[in-house]
Amino acid sequence: MTSKKISQLNSIIKKHHVEIIDLKCTDLIGKLHHISLPISDITIEDIVKNGVGFDGSSYKFSKVENSDMILVPDLDTAVIDPFREMPTLSFFTNIHLTDTKRSRFEQDGRFIATKAESILMKHKIADQSWWGPEFEFYIFRKVERVRKDRNKS
Repeated sequence: MTSKKISQLNSIIKKHHVEIIDLKCTDLIGKLHHISLPISDITIEDIVKNGVGFDGSSYKFSKVENSDMILVPDLDTAVIDPFREMPTLSFFTNIHLTDTKRSRFEQDGRFIATKAESILMKHKIADQSWWGPEFEFYIFRKVERVRKDRNKS
């Protein structure tokens, strides 16, 4: 945790009158989840130091009896969310377990991508890699069924 980065984020919070902190992560199949917290209840310092607890079984990460997990924001992903009605500072997060070491959750997509990038660099395959979801969808204004005999020339 760098105090400089936290100071910058606190300045952004003041400048934009941020009311909500939004923490995002993806589940094992890539579905985006988020937890939104009022800024009055928590500070950036608290979130970075302690993280925010959540029930991993709700995201299908684990069974109910062993499902306590922690979201820790990646401060470099901070962005003011332009689509929110209330001023919101949004972060992608790293998922940690609640063990004494605060180990990373092995099936966190961001953790897997970090490890994969390390392997690429270690073996001098790449100096940098970009990872992200593939958003693929189509919007049609009109759909017609074409009969085979209409396609013959």
